[in-house]
Amino acid sequence: MSLKRWIIANKLYAGLFILIAIFAYIDIFQIKTFFILDSQHAWDLYNTYTGPSLWTLWAIIILIIGIIYYLFSKDKSEAIGITAAGLILLATGTEDVFYFALSGQEMPACMQWFNDLNAPVGYWSANILKEKCTSPFALTSFAFIGIVGSYFIFKKLKQAKW
Repeated sequence: MSLKRWIIANKLYAGLFILIAIFAYIDIFQIKTFFILDSQHAWDLYNTYTGPSLWTLWAIIILIIGIIYYLFSKDKSEAIGITAAGLILLATGTEDVFYFALSGQEMPACMQWFNDLNAPVGYWSANILKEKCTSPFALTSFAFIGIVGSYFIFKKLKQAKW
């Protein structure tokens, strides 16, 4: 791999963090609506429609980035690495950690919605950490594992040549 492509690939990986932070910033405004409504019905609607549609859109954006990278680099393994890294960052709660950091809101001691929605961090919290409810430690530790894991997968796939 040329030095130029190595730099571009690593910048793109770093850019995934910026993208996840942008997703969190968007989340601040759309979740504010549901806090204003402050009803169980509003949160049920969010969990049924708004949340899943945004998460799907974000996953599609990450997939499109991988496809565009492939079109320019013609390297399937790097494109898959970029896509997988982005999806891992999204799935492991990195966006949620950015959300709390950017919004200025303190993480609640109990974030039951992760457990209720069967989010990966809810599984981590309940089955690995043996918590009854997802804690700030569970969220931040799972996001950290996601960051390390996504970079490891990105790096391994970047070295593979398909």
